[in-house]
Amino acid sequence: MLPQSLSVEQLRKCDANAVAKLGVPSIVLMENAGIDAFNVALCMLKQEDTASVVILAGHGNNGGDGLVLARHMCNNGIKVEVFTLSPFDKFKGDARTNLDICRNMGMAITEYQEGSASSFITKLEKKLRHADLVVDAMLGTGASGELREPYGQIIDMVNSEVRTILAIDIPSGLDADTGKPTGSDAIRANCTVTFAALKKGYDYEYAVEYTGDIILGGIGISPYFLLDDLDSIVGKDSCSGGSESLD
Repeated sequence: MLPQSLSVEQLRKCDANAVAKLGVPSIVLMENAGIDAFNVALCMLKQEDTASVVILAGHGNNGGDGLVLARHMCNNGIKVEVFTLSPFDKFKGDARTNLDICRNMGMAITEYQEGSASSFITKLEKKLRHADLVVDAMLGTGASGELREPYGQIIDMVNSEVRTILAIDIPSGLDADTGKPTGSDAIRANCTVTFAALKKGYDYEYAVEYTGDIILGGIGISPYFLLDDLDSIVGKDSCSGGSESLD
């Protein structure tokens, strides 16, 4: 039996083992997570053909998941606009790959730059007021401590301006192990789609104030195959029972 929820350390091992032990490319994990988030987002939209969606994307893997979601929304004819919480050059790896794809598709993407922060905030605030859904893909499970700007300001803005919020994996600003904000506040989502396993912090009743309804999505690989302390049972009770040579 798998534990009902995993710590941040265990979740990191799951991701690392998926790549190193099973050979699953990390960008495949991101694609799977983004597709699951997209499907949840669709369920939250009342009228897809007239809906307006704003996606807030950080430069890490959480933001990459949000960019996958954005791409699939665009492919399905849904009006979507992305606001990156960092300059484009901060995006690396799989998140950068997905950012480049979205840009090449001609999607509406507003880039945060410190020199033009006020105009970024003004434009975002206007978009938030008219959005049918805001997707929080700013910060993932690794966030800790007091949030640097513009994250704190934007979290306050989203919480005050938006009626319907979907958080990807974890509401930005929430500690995944304690279920409490790392700073003064965290995104207060209507729904959180979380991946691979529930987070330890979700075990606490007060966390629901931030997570809203929790939906368990996937990355294409069960934690059953990924945690080090489950290695002894993988191959004995797994779906395939291991491989055999015909030589």
